[in-house]
Amino acid sequence: MSLPDALRSHYWTWRLRLAGAAVGRNLRVQGPLRILLRDGASLKNLHVGDDVTLGGTTYLRMRAGGRVRIGQRVSLGTEVWLVAANAALLELGDDVQVGSYCLLNGGHGLSIGADSWLAGFVYLNSSDHKIEPGRLIREQGYTGAAIAIGPDNWLGGHSFICKGVRTGRGVVVGAGAVVTKSFGDEAIVAGNPARLLRRRGEPRRGQSATEARHDA
Repeated sequence: MSLPDALRSHYWTWRLRLAGAAVGRNLRVQGPLRILLRDGASLKNLHVGDDVTLGGTTYLRMRAGGRVRIGQRVSLGTEVWLVAANAALLELGDDVQVGSYCLLNGGHGLSIGADSWLAGFVYLNSSDHKIEPGRLIREQGYTGAAIAIGPDNWLGGHSFICKGVRTGRGVVVGAGAVVTKSFGDEAIVAGNPARLLRRRGEPRRGQSATEARHDA
């Protein structure tokens, strides 16, 4: 770790703990940490596990009792947004890796299971604008539903996960997919809207079962 990173990491560990956050050992902060607390939010609702790396500029937005829990050995790229609100929980499981330029909006609840990886520019949005006719959209507030990403998922670059989606274990989401519904274990999905292509281990067209097992 470089001297600037070491000093920054020690500073933020001290500052977050002083504000009431639970911060584990060996927090690495490799860029600016931008924190915005609104509507009674508190850093006492922030829990950071051991060996967490914030790999660049990280934005933490908490309001109205939102809670953030980051597991052990989690790694974030640069320009990652973490948003928690409405007394809901944004939770990253152990060994989760989040690529750069991702938005994790847990305003209505968001969990990412252990060992899941997100490529760059992935959006998970548990909130949405209301769009009733006869009123300006900006005046209508929000609606939402929790997102639950299962363990050992791989979300390809520029994929978008909509409110209320749940995925099982070992799901693969293709680059650029817009996931509007839930999928079970081992699903490989792609497209807009995303659809099931096959299960991991199932043969593709013209492929033998043995080849499929090695390809999954």
